[in-house]
This record gives sequence, C-alpha cells and structure tokens, in this order.
Amino acid sequence: MTNTKFLLALSFLAFAVSLHAQEVESMKTVFSVSAGLNSNQSWEMEPSVSYYFCPYIGCTLGLNITNQYNQIGYSGTVSGNGNLHWEIEDSEASVTKFLFRPAINLRTPILWLDQDHDTGLTFQLEPGLYMAAPVNDRVTVLYRDKEHVSSVTDSKRLSNNKGDWLFWNIRSAISLHIDRFIISSGYSISNFDIYSGRRNILIEGVKLDSKLPKREYTNSFFLSLGYSF
Repeated sequence: MTNTKFLLALSFLAFAVSLHAQEVESMKTVFSVSAGLNSNQSWEMEPSVSYYFCPYIGCTLGLNITNQYNQIGYSGTVSGNGNLHWEIEDSEASVTKFLFRPAINLRTPILWLDQDHDTGLTFQLEPGLYMAAPVNDRVTVLYRDKEHVSSVTDSKRLSNNKGDWLFWNIRSAISLHIDRFIISSGYSISNFDIYSGRRNILIEGVKLDSKLPKREYTNSFFLSLGYSF
C-alpha cells in the first residue's frame, strides 16, 4: 500500500510539473523593455511586443529610440569670404532617431534549471528591419565673423533630401525565464546609419557628408526585462 501511495504521489507530481511546463511554454505574448548603448556614441531604449505562433516561432514589433550624446558640432569656411565661417548649432549636433523594428522571432526550447520548471534559459534570434524616422533632418547653420566669433551675422535652416530610411537588423539574446518574467542580455548588428538623414544637406555647395563620420555597421549591447502572458 505504501509503494502504491508513493507511486501515485510521484505520478501526480510529474503530471503537475508537466502541466506547469506546458502553461509556461504556451504563453504566446511577451512585452519587454530594453536599454543599451551602441557604436554611434548613443544610448537606446526599446519597448516591444512579441507574439509566438508556436513556442519557438513568432513576430516582434518594437520602437527603438536612439539618441547621441557629447557630439561636437561641425563647421567650415565660406567660399569667397575669408572672414566668415559656418557651424552647425551645438544643440543640433547630436542625432535622435526613432526606429520601428518589425522582426521574425526564433527561440530555442526552454532549458529548465530546476525540477519545478520555474527557471530556465532560452536563446533567441530576431532577423528584422529598422525603419527610421524622421527620414530627413533639418539643421540650423550659423555664420560668424572670424574677428567677432561671439556674434552671429546670419543663420539658415537647411533640410536634407533623399535620406535612407530602411535598414536590416539582426538581434540575438540569451534569456533567463523566472516564472513569467524574462531577463535578457543581447547584441545586435545593423547597417543602420544614424547620419543618413543629414548626409545630403548642402552647405555652401558642399555636402555635409564630407564632415561626418564614414558609414559603418551599428553594433549594440543591451539588457531587457520582459513579462510573458
């Protein structure tokens, strides 16, 4: 009789653990907020929602806000007038972009770290797109006399044209699942160019692109906190 009770209790426990695991893996929606730094001398923050069609495949929609810090304004000389030089207003030297990020979400089965299936690890990969806004930036160009640099002799408001707005993005992360909460650490790479909205601005007949850093891949490192339901 004792062995029978023990087997029944063990079977019930296994059944309960199985139900709990199925419940966790059947949660189809994850809301998360991530924050990090990227190679554009920028911080970034992204709220996102992921929906899983099955436990391992889903889709994600995020809004990435990236903003530069400690940027120095750009300046140049005025052709035909050696007494004047131009400069970008300091407050507009740093670039802010909003990046809509649709992606496919692929994740591994949960590797459980405890018998109760409350804590586990997954790895996920999200190939997707960045859609940048605004597409074209506007900047204020100030003109100063070299002998009286503290005074502005003229100013112009100039706009970019034909800026790039669509970029690819690949995001990866390792996640720790604690019941419904998900803590992740990850890395992403993209061909996103934070200066794409101002490279074609013409100042004194010369594109601002000549003053800006060369195009490079954007690399990001981030942490995120999510909740599944």
